[in-house]
Amino acid sequence: MRAIFYDGWPLAYRPNSPAALHLLTLLAYHPAALQAVVGLPAASFHELPEGVLPRLAPTPDTPAGLLNWEQRKLPRLAQAEGASCIHQVGGGLPLLGTAARIYSPIDWAAGRPAQERPRRLADRLREALAQGGLARARVALWPADLPAPESEVPLQRLPPIVHPAFVALEEADGLNARAQAALADLHLPQTYVLYHGPTGPADLQHLAEAWHWAAGAIGEQYPLLLAGVHGAAVERVDRWLDQNHLRQTVRRLPRLPVQALARLYQACSAILHPARTPVWGGSLRLGLACGKPVAALEDKWSDGLVGPAGYLAKPESGGRGLGAALLTLVVEEHVATSLSQSARQRAASWSGQDFAEALLALYTKLDRS
Repeated sequence: MRAIFYDGWPLAYRPNSPAALHLLTLLAYHPAALQAVVGLPAASFHELPEGVLPRLAPTPDTPAGLLNWEQRKLPRLAQAEGASCIHQVGGGLPLLGTAARIYSPIDWAAGRPAQERPRRLADRLREALAQGGLARARVALWPADLPAPESEVPLQRLPPIVHPAFVALEEADGLNARAQAALADLHLPQTYVLYHGPTGPADLQHLAEAWHWAAGAIGEQYPLLLAGVHGAAVERVDRWLDQNHLRQTVRRLPRLPVQALARLYQACSAILHPARTPVWGGSLRLGLACGKPVAALEDKWSDGLVGPAGYLAKPESGGRGLGAALLTLVVEEHVATSLSQSARQRAASWSGQDFAEALLALYTKLDRS
């Protein structure tokens, strides 16, 4: 079988995003019988697993650079490797090229709020070409524990999974030197709430509404830490912190190695997620793997994923409902303990071996067809 070629854009420029974490998971469980090659527009922030081959084609982190990467450089790199498949996570699929296209979606929403729709020409062109590329996809991968959406692309269900760092033992001596140094630089508080989600304008507004309801009671002892803020979002988040007078109780974190990010989850008191539920690599799934109580908005995906292991607020309750859910998790210890136990039980059946075997079967089938 020829190589499987992965799009490594998020590893270079969005290293703590759900897309990057799911890509790292795919590489961690990549079948040993197959060669994995990762195309990179810049050096990967994370160390790649042993045996994974990087292929660098320098490309700037700009809308035009991303368009050029997805539609020109990526298929050329894959062709040069003789790859049978291009596997992309949450990005735009190339319209041209002969390799089979595999897609792991992150956000499967039917549409986005009008203010979040692309306005620049490169963004609009990228979206149009990506839709054409998606129409040519052979398969979209879907977690077996989420309700399947309507899709013109065939869906292939795979066992639910998270990166192995999020299910590892929590002893400090299990961390590599890079993760230990990154955590030492953070000077983490003893107790905190974690938000690791999207940072668009609407997402930040919902986060502020929920946090304002809880911050007065718990913000001093349980500050809110924001993980996964990348690129242009850094300036937007900093401006949001100042405009909403949140600097005393909210802190933006830098990008972190995957082991350090996993330890951040393992040490938090609760996870707050007032946003849509990502399909792969999102904070709700990572929180379950770490046995952490979550406060999130109720929808068909969060309900299917979290079930009795989280406190889900009705969307119509707004920030008040989600803030009250978070307060309950922090103040009522017996509730948090019960939800944590449910979270661990829910994630106990997630098997890396099952995932790797299903991935191998999929790649083999596509290579032969």
